[in-house]
Parts: sequence; structure tokens; C-alpha cells
Amino acid sequence: MRILLGVVNRLLDILELYALNGGPDHMIVRDRYVDIVKKQLKREGKTFE
Repeated sequence: MRILLGVVNRLLDILELYALNGGPDHMIVRDRYVDIVKKQLKREGKTFE
């Protein structure tokens, strides 16, 4: 589980850099990705802060 969160955090870092370079449109992608991850973890019975 810890490895998965590490990967998720890495991807979010990449998306955040992309958003800083690409403008606000990419933040929508990041927020949607966060929602997908939260739903996936909730389905597995885990919490994600």
C-alpha cells in the first residue's frame, strides 16, 4: 500500500509541474485524477488524506 501511495504522490508531483507549466486547464486533470484515486482506495477500504 505504501508503494502505491508513493507512486500516486510521484504522479501528482509530475501533474503539478505540468500544471504550473501548462496553465489552469491541467489542474482540472489533476483534481479528476485525485478523485479517481480516492474512489479506488475507498473501494479497497483504505483512506487517503
